[in-house]
Amino acid sequence: LPDIYRKADVFILPSLREPWGHVVTEAAASGLPLIVSNKVGSSPDLVKHDVNGYIYEPNNIRKLAKYIMKLVYSSKLRKKMGKESEKIASNYNYDRMVKMFLDNLEL
Repeated sequence: LPDIYRKADVFILPSLREPWGHVVTEAAASGLPLIVSNKVGSSPDLVKHDVNGYIYEPNNIRKLAKYIMKLVYSSKLRKKMGKESEKIASNYNYDRMVKMFLDNLEL
């Protein structure tokens, strides 16, 4: 997948239901701006609206199209958001995720 992420300009996950969506972490770590539905479990953690991407209601196709067009027409915005994605993703490496999981287990 890293080769595919490097060739992309934007990452979009329009899920109607997604418990976490690890691909969002991968895309963010690859420096992509993100567009995800609010049904993607990782959206509150990995997507800061208007900072490194956009979060939208999955049935709002007009909003999705608007966000896609904003990024398609602005390489400057894509680069800025991509850098922010990398910063955010750096907080979600495997060691940290395992620690968070173990910390939240009820024993």
